[in-house]
Amino acid sequence: MSVRALAFFPCEMLLADPETQAASAINIIEDVTFSQFPGGFGRLSLFAMLERDSSEEVNQKVSIDIKISFNGEQVGSQSQDVVFPGNARKTKVRLFMNGLALGTPGTVVFELGHGGSTIASYNVQASAPQA
Repeated sequence: MSVRALAFFPCEMLLADPETQAASAINIIEDVTFSQFPGGFGRLSLFAMLERDSSEEVNQKVSIDIKISFNGEQVGSQSQDVVFPGNARKTKVRLFMNGLALGTPGTVVFELGHGGSTIASYNVQASAPQA
């Protein structure tokens, strides 16, 4: 079975309507400037919208992998099973982190993987203020 990412990004907070399961992202993280280093992010959330190629299997479970690297060095990873409810072709994934410390300016890369392949990535450039 093939899974692809329709959307994947980090944000400060994710909200889900308990009745409809509609998701809202608060403050999607783009390139950031920290007033000093070490710096970093407080609480982080990652959102992904996944689509599978077939909806024949009911409540199909797939495994996804999240990897976070900073300046080319892996600083975090997590695996999670995701269920496509009923015969749904799409599902939402919400992951939460308690922060990410950065010692220097650089590039943070968030990667979403499935089946040993990267299906989405998102880069954030963290910089110091221009003097």
